[in-house]
Amino acid sequence: MFFTQLAFSQSKTITVIDSSTSLPIENVNVYYSNLGEGTFTNSDGKASINVREYDLKVTNISYEEIVIKPSDLFSVDTIRMIQKTIVLDEVTISSFDLNKSINFILDNYSKLYVNIPFEKECEFKETLITNDQLRRLILMKVNWWDQSYERKKNGIMLRLGSIEYNKNKPLGIFTDVPRLNIASKSGYITPSSILNTIYLNTLLTSLLPIIVEADTKIEDSPSDLILASFETGWIKSGTFSRNIKGTITFDKQSKAIVEIQYDVDYEGNIVNDTIIENKKETKSETKKSSLTISFNKTLNNKWSLKTYEGNVVLDVTYDNKINNVVIKNNIFVLKESNVKRVSDKGLIDLTKAIYESLPSSDVKSSNSLLLTEAERKFMFDSE
Repeated sequence: MFFTQLAFSQSKTITVIDSSTSLPIENVNVYYSNLGEGTFTNSDGKASINVREYDLKVTNISYEEIVIKPSDLFSVDTIRMIQKTIVLDEVTISSFDLNKSINFILDNYSKLYVNIPFEKECEFKETLITNDQLRRLILMKVNWWDQSYERKKNGIMLRLGSIEYNKNKPLGIFTDVPRLNIASKSGYITPSSILNTIYLNTLLTSLLPIIVEADTKIEDSPSDLILASFETGWIKSGTFSRNIKGTITFDKQSKAIVEIQYDVDYEGNIVNDTIIENKKETKSETKKSSLTISFNKTLNNKWSLKTYEGNVVLDVTYDNKINNVVIKNNIFVLKESNVKRVSDKGLIDLTKAIYESLPSSDVKSSNSLLLTEAERKFMFDSE
């Protein structure tokens, strides 16, 4: 009995690859559905999971689901996932109405998505890259509580958990201006803006007027899904233009959205400024932004947010050099519980950059989401 208990308290590192290409697969959900907990693979296809006496599910929307028995888990190091077979459904292609399907979801939102108080234990990850060099890496636990998965005026609480990795370096662009060459002057995605897209009802409400005017098409899809693509063409928005294109994936049985992915390209989204100290001009041009959210089904047959990814790509011109900057935020839901009330201890200020809310102490050495080799080098190699 002692050795059995010891074995099932250990963690296991697994590599997930495509069975055809042998390439690693990112954002594969590796979890125990009976416990409502798990983790995700990084861009190297690696994940570390605590070993439990339950079936382990390995899922990704584009691949066939794999279930590993507890007795087999210790002998498994690499998992090969098979891509879902794409089928041509002429009936679906001719009859599917994207606008009508989105309105159906908004009208039946509480029937499809989690509608009771919950707390999600999440991994929040933020990276900032300048000219292909990693300049910021934050990985931390965030506890997200709300009365339901429906964005309302009040209710949401984001509470800080353990900080696993936190390294923030200056952009490395304004090196001759001490005031600007500090980490706190780097770019970031406003946490409050994430809330407008992390809740599906607010995201769909903002997307619907755009999709009504967009060109839509039903793509060849796996038998259990419907993939609807859309593209707006160039839309004038104030002083700049934008082009939005993406894909919305529906579960064919429940008619719920299980994934949304879209990209926004910009033209003329420019902010000009002059540095006080040296009178040099600087230009910041937003080139692109993108968003992906995905869902899985809970034990009570409701759909619940699984992952969120938002990123912004900018060109910053200074001192006759164009610098490429990429800012990315990820949220991975590791565990979800039905919780009616929580304390407000450790609340995150949603009006500030995430790194401005972090204490300098309380940095942990363990993590639930594995760093990639490049990220480990950034964190631990001496300068």
